[in-house]
Amino acid sequence: MTTVRKALSFLALAVLAASCAKLRRATKGESPTAASAAASAGAAAPAQGSASPAQSAPRNLDGFVRMTVSGVAQTGHGSAVLLVDDQKKRGVPIFVGETEALSIRLRLAKQRYARPLTHDLMDSALGELGAKIEHVRVDKLEDNIFFGTIVVLDGPRRIELDARSSDAVAMALGQNVPIFVARKVLDATAVDLDELSEPRDDRQQPESDPLRPDPVTL
Repeated sequence: MTTVRKALSFLALAVLAASCAKLRRATKGESPTAASAAASAGAAAPAQGSASPAQSAPRNLDGFVRMTVSGVAQTGHGSAVLLVDDQKKRGVPIFVGETEALSIRLRLAKQRYARPLTHDLMDSALGELGAKIEHVRVDKLEDNIFFGTIVVLDGPRRIELDARSSDAVAMALGQNVPIFVARKVLDATAVDLDELSEPRDDRQQPESDPLRPDPVTL
C-alpha cells in the first residue's frame, strides 16, 4: 500500500465513496449536490456562467489521463478533492487547504463569494490581459506533494506556469478547461471507486490509525 493510500483513513474513504455515488447519480440525469457550498460561502453573490473552453484545448495528452472533479469531501485529514477518470473507475484524492476547498466548492456550484477570491482575481486578470487557460496538469508527486502546471495561451505564446495542484484545479473549473493527470501519478495514487462504494465489514476497520501519515496535499 502506498503512502497515499495510507493517508486515507477509513472515514475519508467513506466520505469519498459518498461523493462518487453523487457523481454516478449525476451521470444518470440527477444534478450533483453542491448546496453546501452556498452555506459555507456565507453571503454569496449571484451565480456566474462558466467560461467557454479554449478552442485549442487538447482532448488528450501523451502520458496523461483526462480527469474531472467529483467533489470536495471533508475527511479526518482535512478537505480532499477527488479527481475521477472518464470511466468513473479510478479516483485521485488530493488534500487541499480550506481556502482552496471553498473556492473549488463554489466553482462546482457555479457561485461566487460576495467579494472576489484569489482565483476570481486571477480569472479577471487573465481576461483583462487577453490571455486564457488552455488546460491544467498534475505532472508529478514528490515528497507527498502533487505538482501542477497551468498552461496559458497569450496570443501566439503558450506559457506553462508552475502551480499547486489545488490552484490548478480551481482555475480549470473557473475557466472550464480540461484537467490532466500524469499516468504515472494516477497509477501510484489512484483508488478503486467500485471498491470504495462497496460496504465494508466493521470488523475489518482498525480502531485507530496509530501512524497517521501526512496526507498528500496541494
